[in-house]
Amino acid sequence: MMIGGWKKPTGMLLSCRVFQRKWTSFVLFILVLFLVFKLFLFQEPHGGGTAVSGSHFANSSKVVVAYCRGDWARDGLFQLFNISDNRWYFVLEEEPTSATLVAHSAWGTCTGKYPNATKIFIDMEPNTHRGSENHITVSTVRPSDALSTNVLYVPYALWSFAERKAASTSDLLRTYSYSEAEQKFKEKTKFAAFAARYCSRDNKQGETRTRFFDMVSTKYKSVDALGNCRHNVDPPTQVEPPFDNHRDMVISWYRPYKFTLCFENTQLMGYITEKLFNGLLADTVPIYWGTPDIDELVNTDAIIVCNEEGDNTFHSCIDELVALDRNASLWIQKLQAPLFRNGTLPLWLRWNFYSEQLLSMLEKFLQT
Repeated sequence: MMIGGWKKPTGMLLSCRVFQRKWTSFVLFILVLFLVFKLFLFQEPHGGGTAVSGSHFANSSKVVVAYCRGDWARDGLFQLFNISDNRWYFVLEEEPTSATLVAHSAWGTCTGKYPNATKIFIDMEPNTHRGSENHITVSTVRPSDALSTNVLYVPYALWSFAERKAASTSDLLRTYSYSEAEQKFKEKTKFAAFAARYCSRDNKQGETRTRFFDMVSTKYKSVDALGNCRHNVDPPTQVEPPFDNHRDMVISWYRPYKFTLCFENTQLMGYITEKLFNGLLADTVPIYWGTPDIDELVNTDAIIVCNEEGDNTFHSCIDELVALDRNASLWIQKLQAPLFRNGTLPLWLRWNFYSEQLLSMLEKFLQT
């Protein structure tokens, strides 16, 4: 290369190019290092890695709680282990090298890594448990036996709120004036919706919701089935944030409807899922079938209860549905009814209520 009549030496050109490459590589290395450090430092607790939950005291003992990668129960664990106690603090970590406790659901596959850790099995399915002296079971069904050992009941509905982005339990404390409820009624353009992935969980009780769906659809008005079961209407393809997730999108689907069919997979004591609350959060009147103690959990004046005895013909339930559908004032009054009679969030929907129970169960394991 000629510069002002002077030819630049080839060796100098090579040296410059090598220096430029090394400098570029160094800058890229520093940039990557910064991004990795930032990701580690500011990572979200629910996204894996290490996260600390609970109170910290100088003299407390650290308890490492392992959870399995990709485990469905992960998000709820951060709520359940938010335990305030001056003897221990709890560190939740995704598959650490060692752990005092390992919490897992049926989808957790890492329990074999911790043979000496106390197991906390979280069963999201509607199963009853007697429990064990050797581990703790977290169940979404109330223990049927007073002699059950180390079984902690935590409702499925509460676990679902740990994954929601568009709603929290405080949103269940809605209060509408008559004019506000009347405006909600005017916004309703459709009759009733039903969304279920599967028609039945078993051959007996699982078919209850499809039988009710068929009765209403054939004898009164067609119900829109937005899920796989009895599918007859496609749900909206686009759902605006923050409802664009698997826990909240159904709330958006339900908003145009006056009623929602909220039938559980099965009828067991205390087994209440997200279905009822999806209907309430969408400002519909839920039609509920499920846990026999529903009147102890919510104000049944705010919903239509279909827990009929005998042959479960649902006559009175359907009669109430028809009356509300034909009378705007009755529907508005139903929407005005508070979900909880005293106007406050009940203990069964508070994480700390279960956290303290869990700590009592854990004491004997942590002290050994």
